[in-house]
Amino acid sequence: MFFPIFLLIFGFSCAQNTTKIRIGIAAAQLTQPESIGWSFCGGAVTMAIQRLHQMGIATGFDFETFVEYTECDRNATVAIGLDFLKNKNVDVIIGPPCVEGLKVMGTLTQLYQKPVLGWGFVSDSIFSDKSRFPLTVSMLPTSSSLGYATVKVLEHFGWDKVAILYVTSALNYCASVMDDVESVLNDPSSFSPQIVLKQYLEPKNNESYTSTLQTVMGRARIILFCAQTATEKRDYMLRIAKLGMNTNEYVHIMLSMRSVGFGAQTNNGKMTFTLSGLTPLWETLSGPSDGQESLAKSAAEKFLVIDLNSEVSDVAALTNLQKNIIASVRMPPVNCGTPQCLAANGTVMGAYARHLYDAIWLYGVAIDGMSAEGWRNVTEVLARIRKANFAGMTGQVRFNENATRMPIYQLYGLSDKWDEVALMNLNFDNGSSTLIKLYTNESAIWSTHWAGSAPLATPICGYAGTACPQTTLEKYGVLFVILAIVILFTCLVFVCCGCALIRGKRAEAERVRSEWVIAFEKLRELERSGRKSRSRRSLDSAPGSQDTRSAGDLEDQDESEEYRSLEKEIVRVKKYHPGPLDTQRFVKLRKLDHENVNKFIGLVLNGPGPYFAAFLAIGGARVHGSLRSGNCLVNDSWQVKLSDYGLDFLNEEEAPPKRCGSRFWDQARD
Repeated sequence: MFFPIFLLIFGFSCAQNTTKIRIGIAAAQLTQPESIGWSFCGGAVTMAIQRLHQMGIATGFDFETFVEYTECDRNATVAIGLDFLKNKNVDVIIGPPCVEGLKVMGTLTQLYQKPVLGWGFVSDSIFSDKSRFPLTVSMLPTSSSLGYATVKVLEHFGWDKVAILYVTSALNYCASVMDDVESVLNDPSSFSPQIVLKQYLEPKNNESYTSTLQTVMGRARIILFCAQTATEKRDYMLRIAKLGMNTNEYVHIMLSMRSVGFGAQTNNGKMTFTLSGLTPLWETLSGPSDGQESLAKSAAEKFLVIDLNSEVSDVAALTNLQKNIIASVRMPPVNCGTPQCLAANGTVMGAYARHLYDAIWLYGVAIDGMSAEGWRNVTEVLARIRKANFAGMTGQVRFNENATRMPIYQLYGLSDKWDEVALMNLNFDNGSSTLIKLYTNESAIWSTHWAGSAPLATPICGYAGTACPQTTLEKYGVLFVILAIVILFTCLVFVCCGCALIRGKRAEAERVRSEWVIAFEKLRELERSGRKSRSRRSLDSAPGSQDTRSAGDLEDQDESEEYRSLEKEIVRVKKYHPGPLDTQRFVKLRKLDHENVNKFIGLVLNGPGPYFAAFLAIGGARVHGSLRSGNCLVNDSWQVKLSDYGLDFLNEEEAPPKRCGSRFWDQARD
């Protein structure tokens, strides 16, 4: 009996020492269910409270929740807000998860001095104005800070032309974000890239969607993109891949403030990222595979993501949240019994569920250890919120003195193993941002998915691919052709002139040669007749007259010589053995004309024998005397004629020695 009594007493004591915290939650059930739908996000409240107690945080508090659905409607928000503050006397309000609703709730809480924590689509920079919303704390940093982070990235890579695309929605979340980003991009005090196009995308209007993308293809290669849901992001990937906007020229920079990076909050994929524990966007996000994972992946590799730090220190806790959030929405203290909550059984977690989780965690950390008087003092609670600094489900959570969340943006890329990797830290503080590179070699960023070099804002060949810079040959091609033609023509002229000159020289050489080269066919044999005295014949013959002597009249000649008829003239023919021919000497001999020199006619080069050279002396007769008989001849007029002219050089390499009639020989040589 003692033990049960102890338990009752202990239980009663704990109950007596526990303070009840009343939380009013302005939710949305039907508005953007994949992002802020209560059936996909509400379980985060249950799981955050459970973990707070497990970690020994705010253990002296018991949490009671009141959930109402404003659906982000202003009028509904007013009614529900007044009910929370006046009738239910809540201690803190969570939501609504949209800009217009949070504006209304922020105004109401000033009247009742209650803090309001915003989550969801509440990154509008208006909430950093504490003169208007002094008690409003947003779990999202302002989207203008996203603009500053974007400018830093664009400036770092030198991208001075961008297109802005965003997906439309009923809440105009991306439109609001891109307005803030555009405002920063247009700030002349910093790097100001040219915005060549800003256009919304309509997923339900395929023709308009495709037309917009085709327009972008003709204007930009660096594209800033915003979408609310993972489904919209994957749809964009598939569309650009089908249009060929996934080449090495393109960089699609996805802007986000959800700490998801390349991930989707679903357990349906085949893998999860190491840093965030989330499923890659290219996976089929719900149901069986649609067979388009590879196509979406080919586009994802041309993406960079600027998002809030998505590194979760406790990946196991995040995995547990993803697996159990749907079931937890039906558990206390939430106890959702709506048809949507009862029917929810999917694996997709709401996009902003983690922000809701961190909002509850932030409030628990702020009131932890406070007295009853302290936690009801909104000023003291806000002071503790400003000092909060913890590793949450949305990365590192910390606030500045203005109770505005201090963002740590990161630039994410994909590794060669298709894992998400952080490339840069982009810290934002008091309107300025700093860029910290997390890599050592920038070429490594582009080597895996962009063929080694960073894409250019303006392609080398232009957006249509027809404006490639001309090479020197292309630029001056016509001049080169003209110059080549001139050079070729000049060369042809020189060649022709050279050929003509060579032909002329050859013709002249042939002509000169023909003067002393005698065709063997022209030498005809003399008719044989009775023997007569050679002296008599010599006396009877007149120089230059036609000689009618026969071969028989000239039988006493040397075996190496003979007489023949050349064009009706009798000539003396002498045979020599082959030797070097001095053409110029024969030319001079041919021109030699002296009364005491037997006329040189020429040589026969095509006669019989190995080398037949004929010495021709017209009207000569051989006699004996003091001169060498082989060299001295007497004509019919008894006039001495020198012959042979030292032609023994045909048989020798050197000229022969001077013999009789050397004076005439010297004249012939010279």
